Parts: sequence; structure tokens; C-alpha cells
Amino acid sequence: MLDMRKAEDTLQDVRERFKISDLDEHSYPHPITQRLIRLEKQRDDCGLELAQQQTRISNLEQDSAPSDKIKGAQDQLIILSAKHEKLNAMAEEAQIQQRDLDMAKSLYKQRLEVRDERRRTLDSIKAKIEKMRLEYSGIGLSPSLSTSASRSSRTRKKSAPTRSTKTTKPDSEEKALIKAVGER
Repeated sequence: MLDMRKAEDTLQDVRERFKISDLDEHSYPHPITQRLIRLEKQRDDCGLELAQQQTRISNLEQDSAPSDKIKGAQDQLIILSAKHEKLNAMAEEAQIQQRDLDMAKSLYKQRLEVRDERRRTLDSIKAKIEKMRLEYSGIGLSPSLSTSASRSSRTRKKSAPTRSTKTTKPDSEEKALIKAVGER
């Protein structure tokens, strides 16, 4: 049981270290992933607008457009360029967060597998214990408490002895029971 608690604690440690509470697998993308996709699309769209604006300025200059029109287009280019730089920085930050998320998910998945393996082992041990209890209850013994064994021995003196299908050597208590029943 201590190992199960330790496994749960390691899962919590991953959540706290990466400051991400939801690391379980879902059918929908994580908010960090959604943000990264959205920022990359906005950055790409802004890059396209930036290229179009540069082409527009070149066309205005070739057509000998009024200087105020060229100046307005250049101002718009400066604004788009700043927006593109900001989106690029935000996308890079989101990529770092996505890398951290991927690392956290990987680590979380490993720890989850360890916990699940420990849970399966624990369940297997519980099933074996229950099977042993059933086997011992067939011959009137209980592996859990000696008092229940003495109680069952008192019960066995009153009823006919039943033997397990297992061929095991009877212990001293069983021999005493068999002898007592045979004397009746």
C-alpha cells in the first residue's frame, strides 16, 4: 500500500513541477497546444500581410504615387512588422510551453504505468490471499488469525471432518482434531 501512495505522490510531483494539473489523455487538444496552433496561424497570416504590404509599397514607388500615400503604406508596414515580431515571440514562448507539456506528459505517462503495474500487482496479491483463505477455510483454518483457527477447531470437533483435495501433511492441530473425532 505504501508503494501505491508513493506512486500517486510521484504523479502529483510531475503535475506540480510543470505547473500543469491536467496531464491525462483526452480526445481534445490541450489548451497550450491550441494556443500554439492559433499563434502560429496568426504569425503566418501576419507574415503574408507583411509581404503583401512590401509589394504594395514597391508598386506605389514604381507608379510614382504621392509621397503621403507611400508614407502611409510604410507606416502600415512598420506596424505589421512589429505585430509579426510580437507574434513570433509569443509563438516561440508557446513552443517552449508545448515542449514542457510534452515532457510532462511523457513523464506522467511513465509514472502512470508504474502506478498501474503496482495496482495490478496489489490486486494479484489480494486475489491470491483470497484464494488461500478459501482453501484454508475448507479445512477449518484461517491464515489471518490464530483465534479463528482455534474457533474452527472447536467447531470441527462437533462436525465430521472435511479434507481439502490438496494432499498436504496435516499439522499437529489437524492430527489432534482427527484423533478426537476418531475417538467418538
